[in-house]
Amino acid sequence: MILSRGTLMAVTLVCAATLQGQVAHAQSIWMPPTTNSQIRLEVLKPMYDAEGVGFWTQAWYLSGQARLSPVVALQFEVPYSRYEEEGFETQSTVGNPYIGMVYGAKDLKGVIVEAGGRLPLLSEEDVDEDLAALINGWAADFTRMEAFAPETVTLRLRAGGHVVNNAESGVNLRLMLGAQAWIPTDDGETELVADADMGLWMLGTQANVGAVLSAKTLLTESDLSISERSEFQLGLSGSMRFGQVEPGIHARLPLANEGLIGLGEFVDAVVGVTCTVHLVP
Repeated sequence: MILSRGTLMAVTLVCAATLQGQVAHAQSIWMPPTTNSQIRLEVLKPMYDAEGVGFWTQAWYLSGQARLSPVVALQFEVPYSRYEEEGFETQSTVGNPYIGMVYGAKDLKGVIVEAGGRLPLLSEEDVDEDLAALINGWAADFTRMEAFAPETVTLRLRAGGHVVNNAESGVNLRLMLGAQAWIPTDDGETELVADADMGLWMLGTQANVGAVLSAKTLLTESDLSISERSEFQLGLSGSMRFGQVEPGIHARLPLANEGLIGLGEFVDAVVGVTCTVHLVP
């Protein structure tokens, strides 16, 4: 399987004890910022430090954004994860769907506020039947790990803005800070998480490239050090627009072998492809 027995046990214990709900991101932080009404498909493949993992071991995120006014948009997302390995039963699962709102100027300037949550579609039965698929979803994008958390309601609030937005050069610097509440549907304790990401983008009329640094820290486990309850990642993305269709590519690296689930210990990198359909020119 993708994890050693010891690592798998550690991940399972962490999920049972603390990951009762996870960090929620509405629109993927790894994609170029846009305010258009759109539909997007992201296909992400973790590159595991193990042999025998199948090509279709992937996570898919179908998301959309509908602009309701010049400064307000509605967002949704439906996640899916599949894990296959030689000599191991193939597993797949649909994750917890997201719905939320975002406030931000259409011209990518000024303040951004995001609020929303995920519905608890997954149950403890999914842990018993599809644990490998759940872990694959967590590894594919740890910033949206809550998408594959069982019996959990996630509430989120994030704020920030476009610190730099130069229309002539296309340079855009976006900073966001957030807090999330992981609320179990059983009698477990609610956990709090803080996250931050910084994205530097070159936005053109047809081509976009960018780099994003992401950090996430579990706040309510004070007996752990910062490094033990945090995960850090660096992502690189590029896309090319052809009319209303914008295909793209993505690569991401865990920046430490130690952390909340030790992502760097079993994932060398994450690669993927995306396709965005802009519904408004």
